[in-house]
Amino acid sequence: MLHFKKPPTTIAEIIPVWIPMALSWLMMGLEFPLITFALSYLADPKIHIAAAGGIALPIAMTIEAPVIALLSASTALCVNKDALHKVFRYTMWIGGSLTALHILISFEPFYGFVSEHLIATPDELYDLTQTALIVLIPWTWSIAIRRFYQGVLIYTGKTRAIGAGTFVRLLAGTLACVACILLEKTFPELINGSMMIGLALSCGVVCEMLYVVYYSRPIAATLPDSHTAETDKLSFNSFMKFYMPLAIGTIIWIMSRPVTAAAVTRMPDAINSLAVWAAAGSPLFIFRSFGVSLCELIIALARYPESRPAIRRFTLWIGFYTTLGFLLFLISPLARLWFEDISGLEPELAKQGVNSLWICFCLPLSAALANYYEGLNIAAGKTKNMTYGVIAMVLSLLIVLGYGVFTQSSSGLTIAMFSFLVGCIAQLTVVAIAAWNLPESK
Repeated sequence: MLHFKKPPTTIAEIIPVWIPMALSWLMMGLEFPLITFALSYLADPKIHIAAAGGIALPIAMTIEAPVIALLSASTALCVNKDALHKVFRYTMWIGGSLTALHILISFEPFYGFVSEHLIATPDELYDLTQTALIVLIPWTWSIAIRRFYQGVLIYTGKTRAIGAGTFVRLLAGTLACVACILLEKTFPELINGSMMIGLALSCGVVCEMLYVVYYSRPIAATLPDSHTAETDKLSFNSFMKFYMPLAIGTIIWIMSRPVTAAAVTRMPDAINSLAVWAAAGSPLFIFRSFGVSLCELIIALARYPESRPAIRRFTLWIGFYTTLGFLLFLISPLARLWFEDISGLEPELAKQGVNSLWICFCLPLSAALANYYEGLNIAAGKTKNMTYGVIAMVLSLLIVLGYGVFTQSSSGLTIAMFSFLVGCIAQLTVVAIAAWNLPESK
């Protein structure tokens, strides 16, 4: 947890604590827009966005899903060197196992089964998706190690390094894109857009991991040597008992993305829908990221009763202004600029992209509120409520997607965006009701 000599009681005091975490989320949201902008310099950007961004990346993120919870586990458990070493070993085991799974799925015969039978990848995207998956092999293990050490940074209050590490990630990904564009001019048979997307993402997470490890190791060395009864009992089984409830919710949530991709491939206008859906995800992620970054802050500050009124006001402040910013983005030329000039989509597809985002105009506010209530639940130790919220989200999403596949009444893009809206509202409802029933709320 973050440590405060004096708990913040005003929005002005909360902002400096929140900014490094918000910047990290914001820069992660800018990563794919930068890559898709670079992709416009190569041939057939729409096809490669659909293959790498619409199918390969969701598969990689599904495999990676369990390691996302390592941040919370590391933050909560790494209170001394003994616990640090144990959790690091468990992190390496989890990261290595999931990377082995990624390798299996990236090659035949497993890739063929997943791609043809589970996702129904269009024929023209089959080889391109596999190329992107292979290049993304370092993705999961790098993120596992990085999130472990980020937990150490949060526990010790050194959050500025988290934002700096994400900047390194952006820089490395940008340089990888530039290198691919230059190489494509000389060796067009070796480089394509799907490969560039995978290389940029992989280079980014590997460099970010190396920076965070370099910065964190001296800080980790300052942890106390003392043992506690809790850390002495931190066996693999007890670690998994703590970690799995956190991971299950994340796995279910992340799986919704490839499930959505699989549903979109079975609806009208599949390839165009996949391309626009992948491009629409970035601005939606950016405007939601400010609210998403609140969760760790709420967990840290909910311990202090004097801070609760301020964080409640701050949540509403963030939700209101990010939603207002999203609406201004949609009515301005920036939205068309993003889809048409940066993502490289045709004008008609750009128009579809802008219209699809209007479906989700309230989601920045929803993200802020959901992460506020999630933080309260986690601070109270009620982590199962997070799983219930995610289950409600995915069930709602599946109902809408199933309706779209069954009726074939609208494009995959429209159904995908509406299903995400319904799912987010269902999740917010569940975690809010759970938080209202906490003893501290009564």
